Amino acid sequence: AAQAVGLAAERVRTVRGLPMPAFTSGWISPRVIVAADLHERLTPDELTAVLAHEGVHVRRRDPLRLASLRALASL
Repeated sequence: AAQAVGLAAERVRTVRGLPMPAFTSGWISPRVIVAADLHERLTPDELTAVLAHEGVHVRRRDPLRLASLRALASL
């Protein structure tokens, strides 16, 4: 599913017991973190949509952008 949306497999990590289904983390080299059982809870189309959404966050480097904006806002 990651490859279908142009998200490199090395950018995706699975974690057991994750309370959130998926999120993007990392300032310098952002990665998509997904629940290990996500493929069981979603249909293939839904999984593709989730990974496409998170892939946009990776490409835009949103974790770094958001951290920078929060730092500027606190000044």
